Amino acid sequence: MTSEVERHHWSAFCQLTPNCPIRVPCRRSRPWLPGHKMAGRKIYGRLRHNAELPAALLLPPEPPGPASGSLYPPIVASMTARSKASRQRRIAGHFSRVHAQTDVAAKLQLITGLRRLKYVVYPQSLALHADRWYQHFTKTAYVRGLPGSSGAGLGEAADMSDLKSRLCDALLQEHYYAERGRSFLYRSQELCAAPFLSAAMSVLSSQCVQYNPLLSRCSLDVKPQVNFYWFRGETRVPRGHRKGCIDPIRFQIDDTPLVQMRVPEPLKELDDPCKFGHTQFHLVPDKFVRERLRKLNRTDHIEVFLRANAIASLFAWTGAQAMYQGFWSRADVTRPFVSQAVISDGKYFSFFCYQLNTLALDVGTDHDPNRKNICWGTESAPLYEAVENDDIKGFNDEVFRQLVDFFLKSSS
Repeated sequence: MTSEVERHHWSAFCQLTPNCPIRVPCRRSRPWLPGHKMAGRKIYGRLRHNAELPAALLLPPEPPGPASGSLYPPIVASMTARSKASRQRRIAGHFSRVHAQTDVAAKLQLITGLRRLKYVVYPQSLALHADRWYQHFTKTAYVRGLPGSSGAGLGEAADMSDLKSRLCDALLQEHYYAERGRSFLYRSQELCAAPFLSAAMSVLSSQCVQYNPLLSRCSLDVKPQVNFYWFRGETRVPRGHRKGCIDPIRFQIDDTPLVQMRVPEPLKELDDPCKFGHTQFHLVPDKFVRERLRKLNRTDHIEVFLRANAIASLFAWTGAQAMYQGFWSRADVTRPFVSQAVISDGKYFSFFCYQLNTLALDVGTDHDPNRKNICWGTESAPLYEAVENDDIKGFNDEVFRQLVDFFLKSSS
């Protein structure tokens, strides 16, 4: 008979070393070899004699629970038995270790340490009705229009004309003055649209500092990596040695915006010294062609693509910010996280604002159906009609004002 400590070390060894030769072989594993049995006896002997074990074989102890007035310890299920109670105890022990962890990097490693199959959500997806699926995956409600407007300092026509002239200069620089060669297939957006949007972000963030002092401490990131991992729903394992087990459905978003701006203070009413997101600029891919969709009689899919991109990208960005503050699915956010996004092809602009209200998306924590994340957005509109030589035809002042208004959003 082995003690509880020995069984704990044995389960820890089997969990942390998936290629361990002393595991019970499944139907498709390699046949036993004599060396495998000898290695198993050697490690088992070390467990029996309390010899020093490698650090990889030792799990951190569960945090002590609340003190009770009982004289005897509670009767709990075994950590190694194949029962539902044992499985629930192992899961509860894992959650308690995550809650007790104070270091953010270590907490993220505990949450994402177990590698399982997952669905990869692509923010820029051409699938039909992708926005509806993304709203379900992220528990997001979409609302047309944008919330509120901070028009501080926009009443002076001289200031608006100065900003407008600088933005027009950046547009003419990329479409008229700069010499462009022939682009590679499906990479034409990188020649004109991407440099213009990067220049627009730099110009507007620097010129709006006098109205929004928060921008003086901002940080611009070019093509950063934004990743987020979460659970949503449950499924039954169809095959393999874990056949029949109930697992949460796992999702992963890997996003790369063109430019994003981070500020030391969060938007709206949040207050925390860490970095928070402010605004992202996304460049649509070359395969997204408006004329082609109009010829296919799918003009409604133009806005579907943009909404799906905004929901997936902003959910991943705000969710990552919340997790770096210590929140996750089992420790839901106590305050909203807000970020903005501008999606454009260099001519048409769409504006979105996202508020993360909950990270409780898995089956065990999603108990309030009325608590949802919210995404506000506008339909795409052109910034200009055409560029002829050194003249810009049909400049849209409404799109320009909305673009400036995004940079005037502050924490106050």
